Amino acid sequence: MKSNVVVDASVALKWFFDDEADRDSARALLDRWSRREVEFTVRAHWLLEVLNGVRSAIVKKRIDAKKAAEIAVDFLQLGVPTTDVASLSA
Repeated sequence: MKSNVVVDASVALKWFFDDEADRDSARALLDRWSRREVEFTVRAHWLLEVLNGVRSAIVKKRIDAKKAAEIAVDFLQLGVPTTDVASLSA
């Protein structure tokens, strides 16, 4: 049986920023998900939280707009399925 992991935006941002603490662990988790060894549970607003983190990186001058666009595309192409909050209480 696969493990189910709740992933928040801070973990997802580590997948794309080399200067983040614990990035290796976060990337290893993504690798396990891509090999279908674990399942992710994320709420629908998680997408917005991650993209807001990318926007914050622009404001803080960690990245430029071109890099932010690349990260956004790569992130959305992962296709991590989201869960509606209402279905979590069912």
